This record gives sequence, C-alpha cells and structure tokens, in this order.
Amino acid sequence: MYVLAVAALLAAGFGVSQYRAARSSRLEVTAMRQRALFSLINHVENMEAAMAKARGASSSGQKITFLTNCWYHAGAAQEAVSLAPIGSVDLTRLKQFFGVVGDYALVLSQKIARGDVVTPNEWTELNRLEGSVRDLAAMLADTGTRVAVTGSRFGALLPAVPFGASPADDALFRGFSEIDELLQSVPSPTYDGPFSEQNLKQKPLAPAFAGQEITQERAKEVGLSFVATDDSWDSVRVERIDGAIPCYMVTGKRRDGTEVSAAVSRSGGHVLWVQDSRLPGTPRLTLDAARERAKSFLASKGFGEVVETGWRKGTPASSRVVLAFAPTTTLRGQKVILYPDTVRLEVTLDTGRIVAFDQTPYLANHRPREFPASLLYGPEDAAKVLDPSLKQVGSPRLVVAPRPSGQEILAWEFSVQKDQDTYLVYINAQTGKEEAILRVIESDSGAVTS
Repeated sequence: MYVLAVAALLAAGFGVSQYRAARSSRLEVTAMRQRALFSLINHVENMEAAMAKARGASSSGQKITFLTNCWYHAGAAQEAVSLAPIGSVDLTRLKQFFGVVGDYALVLSQKIARGDVVTPNEWTELNRLEGSVRDLAAMLADTGTRVAVTGSRFGALLPAVPFGASPADDALFRGFSEIDELLQSVPSPTYDGPFSEQNLKQKPLAPAFAGQEITQERAKEVGLSFVATDDSWDSVRVERIDGAIPCYMVTGKRRDGTEVSAAVSRSGGHVLWVQDSRLPGTPRLTLDAARERAKSFLASKGFGEVVETGWRKGTPASSRVVLAFAPTTTLRGQKVILYPDTVRLEVTLDTGRIVAFDQTPYLANHRPREFPASLLYGPEDAAKVLDPSLKQVGSPRLVVAPRPSGQEILAWEFSVQKDQDTYLVYINAQTGKEEAILRVIESDSGAVTS
C-alpha cells in the first residue's frame, strides 16, 4: 500500500508538472499571436494615416515621405496578416490588397521624386483606396475586440503562411470572413505596377500549376502525408478554396483536438503550405540542429542546394523557430541565389519536427531563367559603386532579386558595415546601379532584414 501510495503521488506530481508546462506553452503562443493581430491593426491604421497626410501635404518631400511610409506599413501588414490566420479562409486577397495599396503609394512617390506631376485622377484613386483601408481598419479593430472578449485561439506562427483552422463560430474566423467579403468589392486602381490588375492578368501561369486538376481524394492523400506525423485521424475534411491559386484545404483532426492543415493546388496537386497545430514541448535542440533538420527535410522534397536567408523566433525562449531558405542555380560556374523562390519552414526545438512549411513563392516563381550572355559588371566593378566609407564583410554573392516593379534583376549582393550596423547592398550586374539596400537586424530572437 505504501509503494502504491508513493507511486500515485509521483504520478500526480508528474501530471501536474506536465499540465503546468503545457499551460505555460499555450499562454506563450496565445500571447504571441495576440500581438500579431494587434500589430496588423496598428500597421493598417498607420497606412490610413500616411495616405491622408500624403494627400494633405504641401511639399513634394513631405508627400514622398508619407507615401513611402504607407508602402512600408503595407509591407509590414502583409507579413503580419500571416501571424494571425484562419486556415478555412483564403487570405490571399487580403495580402494582395496590401500589395496593391503599398505598390500604388510607391509608384506615386517615385513619380513625384522624378519631378512628374501626379494627376487629380491619381489622387482620387489614392483617396478611394484610403477609404477602403479605413473600412478595413475598423473591421480589424472590431475583430480584435471580439477575439479579446471570446478568447478565440489563433493559428500558428509562420510568416507569409495562412495556417491553422478554427470552428465556424470562432470570432477570428468570422472577422476575417467578413474582411474577405469586403475586399471582393474593392476595385483595383489603374496604374502600372506589379500588383495592378492588368499585370496580374498578364502574368503567365507558373509551370507548377499547369497540370491536370486533381481529385479531393488525391488532395487528401498528398496534403496529410507531406509532413510525416505517424498519426491516425479522427476526422478529415476537404474544402475547395477559390483564390489567386485555386486549391483544396485539407484538415486532419486528431483525437486530442490538434490538427494538420494543408493547402493543395487543384492544378498540379502541389502542397502550397502545411501546418501542424500540435504544441511543442520544452526546447532541447540548438538553432544549428534545427537548421540541419530543415535542410534534411528540403533535401527529402527534392530541393537542391539552398542558402539560409533568415530565421526568427517569437521570443528567445520559444519552442519553435522559423527558417527561410532560397534555392540556387549556376551561371557559368557561379552560384546564383534565387530570392523570389524562397521557402519557409518552422521547426520545433523539442524533437525537431517540421510543423509548418510554405513553398508558395517557390511554386509561383521557380522556372528556368534566361540570364544575360555576359555580366557587364563583375564583382570588382560593382564594388566600386559602393560608398567608400562602407566596410565589406565576406565575398559578394550573385543573386536574382525582385524589384518593386515586379521585375527581377541579376545583382551583386554585398554585405557591408558602417558604424555598428550591417547592411546588404544590391548592385545591378548589368547597369552598375545601386538597386536596393537592406538593414540586417540580429538579436536573440532572429536575423531578419528591413
């Protein structure tokens, strides 16, 4: 009896310990995702304010400043929308809307910077978009209030990936469903940019989506087997989603209530993204170990040599890490990094499971590229364009980089330092012009660029 009593006490203590650990992990994840939603609200409100100030500004310099601020907050909103997602709602239209608004603001700012005149019709278009942003901000604020009152749970943390699933009566689900309906009625402005309706219609179909339409049964098989879980499913549902990339939304529910959700393109049958909602345990793996797990997973899926482009955790003590990788190709023996084709993975730091994966940019952009016959600017010539006060770190890298216009350029990427800051500077390999500069931000929670 004494032995049984001691065993019972030990079992009870272990159970309480596990419960507290799980509860702590859930609270941490919930807090991160609540911050994500309210960060989204903040960026949308800043977009509206910047657009209003741009229309009211008197000087060209002020107009450019406010329009550029709108473009910045639109990009930040695009990223933030993926941190508070709903698996049963296609968020492509919401992210495309942010792309349209930010791109339109950038086009106007560049026009002013060139000394061109922004027409009254263009200001009217900006005013109309501002009204849509104002309506969106109000709906997001209302959704945030409902979520705070009901305690709705959020989807999983992974940039640029619409993950997680929620019940039909969930406040977050209803809020984003209403937002999606709102955006269906917002016409695109007439302008020349990568997110303009004309350019989107003219964009050729990606090779990955040129195949035959698959069945729901095939989508179920492909989606739930993409990330190995060795689980049996208590229930499985498959829904048709009509977005920019028509797909099937496949959701497998375990007996414990956790889910694996995957979006599978209807044409070609490719997994766009997949997410496992099961919470990880106490971190035990190092960041380097997580990197190796991610690379091994990519290799198993047929990716060749890849280059890590950044990583991020919700907090330094988080139990999962998001890693981004860009595939590579070669140009006359020179490795070329393909930034438009980036893929993202989320790895748990307890067992190294892959709990999220997004290859939508890869599937949409990856194709055989026609490179110029010769590079007019080699690394030595391109380096002469840099400010002499910048200190080069390491060797320059040849990359394919996206332009704000939606085009791609072949450029030399230089990692440079000035004072205490590190930057990535991109010099066009054909024109010798500086195309972009990004600041590298490193901390205990990640290494990202802005």
